[in-house]
Amino acid sequence: MSVKITALEAENVKRIKAVALTPSPTGLTIVGGNNNQGKTSVLDALAMAEAGLSAAEITEVLLREKLDEKN
Repeated sequence: MSVKITALEAENVKRIKAVALTPSPTGLTIVGGNNNQGKTSVLDALAMAEAGLSAAEITEVLLREKLDEKN
C-alpha cells in the first residue's frame, strides 16, 4: 500500500512549536536547517501521524522520551 502525504501541520512536538509543511509535487521534499532547529522533530511528527497515534499516546511517548533523556 502506498501513502501520499499532502500536508503536515504539527504543534508542540519535541522541538517544534508549530510547523506547516506541504511536500513538493515532484516527490522530493528537503527539510533543512541548523543544528537543534527541529528537523528530526518534523520527521518524528510525521512518523507519529503515520502510525495513527492519538494525542494521549503522543503525549505518553514524548513524556517517556523526556524521562529517558534525564536518566
